[in-house]
Amino acid sequence: MQNDRPLTSPYMERCRQEMLALLKQYDLAGAVCLVNEDEWGYAYHLPATFNAIVEDPTVPLGFRIRAKSADLGHDRAHALTVGAAHVICSLKDFGQQTQVWMSDLLRLLRRAGVQVTHRPFNGQKLPRLTSRPPR
Repeated sequence: MQNDRPLTSPYMERCRQEMLALLKQYDLAGAVCLVNEDEWGYAYHLPATFNAIVEDPTVPLGFRIRAKSADLGHDRAHALTVGAAHVICSLKDFGQQTQVWMSDLLRLLRRAGVQVTHRPFNGQKLPRLTSRPPR
């Protein structure tokens, strides 16, 4: 799952690709967010041998969850879906933690007199996995 806005800095793109390569090399799932003075970019590497998340460029965000008991056996399919839930919950918690801490830091900057204006994602809607948000 890649940033939907291409990075203009070749250095930033190279860094992002190297970080994704490390996640793959060490069989880890994770997210990468890089920021320089001009731009920011992100990418996720979610597939790993311990979860049911697989890359699929034909779907909107580039991955799907797949673990069929008929193909893998019940125990392995169950283990992979639990692994997928662990990855998803961990990244969700990380996102919430980051949002809270960065909001606190912005509040401190504003108290110190720094004028901060920010339009998340430049006002663009975030891509969704489904046509409507999950409940």
